[in-house]
Parts: sequence; C-alpha cells; structure tokens
Amino acid sequence: MPPVTLTARVLLDPLREELRFLPECPRLLRNYPAPYPVLGWVAIQHSADSIVGSLNLLRLDTLSNTCFLLPGRPGFFAETQEPGVLIVGLDRRLVLFDLDTNQLTETGITIDADERTLINGGGHQSVAPGAGGADLFKR
Repeated sequence: MPPVTLTARVLLDPLREELRFLPECPRLLRNYPAPYPVLGWVAIQHSADSIVGSLNLLRLDTLSNTCFLLPGRPGFFAETQEPGVLIVGLDRRLVLFDLDTNQLTETGITIDADERTLINGGGHQSVAPGAGGADLFKR
C-alpha cells in the first residue's frame, strides 16, 4: 500500500500578538448549535507575564475568529452534553462557559491550592469523548 501524503496549511495566523503567545487545544466543536463548522481553541496566556488568556472560536467557513477573554489562564476545554456549554480548565479550577451568553459559571471544583499548579490540556488521557487530557504541572 503506498504511503498517504497529507498537506498541512495554516488555518489562522492571528493579527493580535496576545493570541499568538500560547495557542493550544484546537478541537472541532460537535455540540455547538451553528450551521457552520467551528474550531475551538485556547490562548493559555496572552504574554510571558500575563495572568489571563482566552477561549477562541474559529469559523472554518470564513476563517473569522471570535475571542472570549477569560479571568485566568485556560489550559484546556471540552464540550459538555449541554449544546454550546464548555468545561474549561482555568488556572486551578474547572468552570463552565456558555458560548451563547458568554457567561462563566464556577463549578466549585479546584485541584490544588499551590499557586504553581495549573491545569493544562496535554492530550494524554481522555477527560471526555473527543477531548484532550488534563495534565497538571507546576511552574
């Protein structure tokens, strides 16, 4: 059987520098009620000394990106069973983010009081179907 050749291309080259700093966790949203395909991704933090990041939605039909600034550093996200609602690893806690209302809801779930510990999506173990993993690391 001959080898399969794939050609990769850049989907998004953000104009805003803060979105270029630590992009992570690209994932096609399968439970988002939109008539077009959407790729979700996070910018973990917006600069070397930033303590905030963002959740982003890239429309694959137009390649336009919508950025939702978050009150912390998102390491990963996964879709929930509720259409348009994501669970996000934000610093040392899990939060819910509703893409339709832009509302962030605290779940009360935290992982560690140590400020050096952050939740990061590493893709090593599944936390939900189609989701990356949730790695913990200390800075």
